Amino acid sequence: MILHTDSLGFDKLVLDKNSGLVLVDFFATWCGPCKMLGANLEKLDKEVGDKVRIVKIDVDDNPELAGRFGVESIPTMLVYRNGEKEMQVVGARTVDDLKKMLSL
Repeated sequence: MILHTDSLGFDKLVLDKNSGLVLVDFFATWCGPCKMLGANLEKLDKEVGDKVRIVKIDVDDNPELAGRFGVESIPTMLVYRNGEKEMQVVGARTVDDLKKMLSL
């Protein structure tokens, strides 16, 4: 399932030590590459949704979160495992690239 959250839900969904594998997508509704990535994230969710939690953050609605995590370009993805940041990637990716990135 793809979840949309804000600063109130972020820590519980992403930074909790029992959260498992989480991919966070910082995006904006007006961003073309973000729309491409969004479609690929939906495909990824259908294929491996039980193995990864996908959390989307709209930077226009949550500028404080974008600033907190140093997001300067969108789309930016952060990958967390049990609350620990493993990587940060800027730019749209294919479903296969996402699977490799997540080791799935």
